[in-house]
Amino acid sequence: NFAQYNHHTGFSELSGLWLTNIPLSHSFSLQPMAYGRMLFGSEIPYTRLNNVGGPWFGHYLEEQMPFAGSHNVEIAGNRMAAAQLQGQWHLTTNNYMAAAAAIMFDHNDLDRLLRTKPHYGFRTAWAYRTVLGPVGASLNYNTRQKEVSLYINLGYEF
Repeated sequence: NFAQYNHHTGFSELSGLWLTNIPLSHSFSLQPMAYGRMLFGSEIPYTRLNNVGGPWFGHYLEEQMPFAGSHNVEIAGNRMAAAQLQGQWHLTTNNYMAAAAAIMFDHNDLDRLLRTKPHYGFRTAWAYRTVLGPVGASLNYNTRQKEVSLYINLGYEF
């Protein structure tokens, strides 16, 4: 009814993202990023929960946030904050390399968010630009999923 959700006050979402590109040479740049999403209230619908995984925002789910080194999407706590540092190298005309490291905090209680044990993620990637789109591979590891994975990309993302 636009005033209540299931006969009580609804829930709220607060999200933020900061990303910049710092060119250090003609072939190398750093990309620091900080982001997070916090959910407040009770009875938060399953479809609005925080999801982390993969290298992109909103790829499979609207609420999906990236986490370097993850190979699948997982539900995170209601309060989530993360930071990532990525380096990108332009090796030749069509060859690219990237490496990223990330740290993530998630918890259901805001006052315990930064006191929880953080998760770490690492990704190294290579890509080759072709007429049909980029071809590439990435090697991933994170302390949340605790396994190494290989992701192969063929063509553009849709």
